[in-house]
Amino acid sequence: MPFTLDENTVAGRIIAATAEARGEARGEVRDRVATLAALIRRTIGDDPRIPGLAEHLARLPRERSLDLALTVTSLDELSTLITAQPTSGPTDG
Repeated sequence: MPFTLDENTVAGRIIAATAEARGEARGEVRDRVATLAALIRRTIGDDPRIPGLAEHLARLPRERSLDLALTVTSLDELSTLITAQPTSGPTDG
């Protein structure tokens, strides 16, 4: 028998809350990547490799990713440093 899960049921509310939380987390990751990319562009200049490097950088702990984005002198240096770092989840401190 088919059924619907709307927000008037317990299961519907759980599913809606889970979907909202996932969406917020994705938005936070996108914002973090965009911020890191902007910092790298400001430090080094525009380059087509920056979005990909910013995505990798966003996987590092927050303090480390900011330090790298603000202190690197070249994208090659950044790429080397990113690959040498152990990664963690995008929500790390």
